[in-house]
Amino acid sequence: GDAIRVESTNTGAGGAQMDLLHFTTSPADGDNFAMINMGCYYTGTTSVYGTSIKSIWTDVSARDAALTFSTNNSGTLTEATRITSAGNVGIGTVSPSNLLDIKSNGSSKGLDIHHSNGNMVARLIHGGSGDEGQLKLYDSNSETVRIAGENNVNSFINSGNVGIGTTSPDGKL
Repeated sequence: GDAIRVESTNTGAGGAQMDLLHFTTSPADGDNFAMINMGCYYTGTTSVYGTSIKSIWTDVSARDAALTFSTNNSGTLTEATRITSAGNVGIGTVSPSNLLDIKSNGSSKGLDIHHSNGNMVARLIHGGSGDEGQLKLYDSNSETVRIAGENNVNSFINSGNVGIGTTSPDGKL
């Protein structure tokens, strides 16, 4: 059942609301002013936080704040995602400079985009077994377009043929 439930009887535009309000006479940039920790007892008497959501002042004089999401990795809560006051989303970075900014930690990670039916749509690869610096596009899990970086020159579009203004090129260009 519910441990805490906030239910609004307002039938208008306003809904249920719960405030986490931190009072301080001298807030500063970097202050964590609200937090929701989620955890459990993983043994009979030992508890751990598994995830956390925090509100952090990024420019308190301008009333700018970020929202962060942390996950537990090997016993340590680590920030995994951040939404800035400008609306930029960072995964693997605390200072995203684009609408969506994804950074790996130097390992061979990339970005996979799947259709709702599970088929691969696109893959951006960073590092790993000769695939580094590639963008691959798929149709029903079959690779149809590859744009490769300077260390991998086997770029192709539709089985090696390149077309402009056609989806079925019949020649190299």
